[in-house]
Amino acid sequence: MPLQRLTEDERLAFCAWFAANGVDPDTVPQHTDLTIDVQDDGIRVIHYDEYVLTEDGSKQIHPKDPTISWTRPATTACLVEPPAWLINPYVRLRRLPVDPRLYVTHDGRTESGYLTEARAESTDLIISLSSSDPALYGDTTPDAIRIPGRRILRDDVSELGRYLANDERDTGRPDHPTRQLINALDQLTAHLTDAVPPPCGHEDVIETPEFGDVTTRGICVWCPTPLLQLNGEWIPA
Repeated sequence: MPLQRLTEDERLAFCAWFAANGVDPDTVPQHTDLTIDVQDDGIRVIHYDEYVLTEDGSKQIHPKDPTISWTRPATTACLVEPPAWLINPYVRLRRLPVDPRLYVTHDGRTESGYLTEARAESTDLIISLSSSDPALYGDTTPDAIRIPGRRILRDDVSELGRYLANDERDTGRPDHPTRQLINALDQLTAHLTDAVPPPCGHEDVIETPEFGDVTTRGICVWCPTPLLQLNGEWIPA
């Protein structure tokens, strides 16, 4: 996968990870195409791009394009696990039918909660989720989640817009947190990604039985997608 633009903290973590795997980070371009695979012998390896260097360690100019540095594919053993955001570079923002909670999937896990506040701050989205419905139990003070706009999928933003009208109709509040979220995402539209993430394999499912069910229902904790169990396998409901 091609690397997205990195923040300074991400760049430092990226360099430290390569160094821990025995690679000089100065020889790896930030725009490297990066994958982690398992070989037939069971050894995990990192595939990346490296600069072609001269004998004195300087970057060579590409022989066919003098405006760029020359790079080539390289491979090294993956001895140290990469940062979570490198394996899961996208943040998913989703709602489910008949469920007012917002699901936020990031860094290999999914959080869900009632949205209490949303705003744009520079190129980031700031949201707050509560474990209980503020309409029933009053306002709470949940921790804020900061999400770089470049990690948010534009398709998810379009899908969220479908829930806005229903939220405003049900609450009668034009300042409903969902409206705050849509407004904040509108401000960040230039920074959103058009990437399409790989499909989820539904590795972790929580059963969500309902009274009178004749089939077993569940929800994937990563997608999140409502599922049904059929012949021992989970399929989209």
